[in-house]
Amino acid sequence: MPSRAKTVLILLFTLSLAALPAFAERTNLKQGWNLFSVQQDIEMGRRLSQDAEGSFTIVNDSYPNAYIQALGTQLAAHAPSPRFPYQFKIVDDSRIDAFALPGGTIYVTSGLIQAAPTEPQLAGVLAH
Repeated sequence: MPSRAKTVLILLFTLSLAALPAFAERTNLKQGWNLFSVQQDIEMGRRLSQDAEGSFTIVNDSYPNAYIQALGTQLAAHAPSPRFPYQFKIVDDSRIDAFALPGGTIYVTSGLIQAAPTEPQLAGVLAH
């Protein structure tokens, strides 16, 4: 096979591979069963948040807080049931960690934000 023909075939193959994700179907997520109502989850989360925030320091810098809230809000818009009042808060802690409480409060450590080399990696942690 001539060199030019091989190059064209390789190029077409590569382009077809790159196009495959466009034809893939998204996974439909089903909401899990929950013993508590949405309002009970929100109230439980509010109480737990008050208790938790007494044991660690929340970052009060407006720029990082606005950034993490905007990123989290974009992600929450794609959640299967965005019925919770999602709040994203930064904990002043050098450890690499994130956690969530019932009702929509999500905490991310400053260590995680500093360690995440790209926004998509940080978004991946927030979205899990």
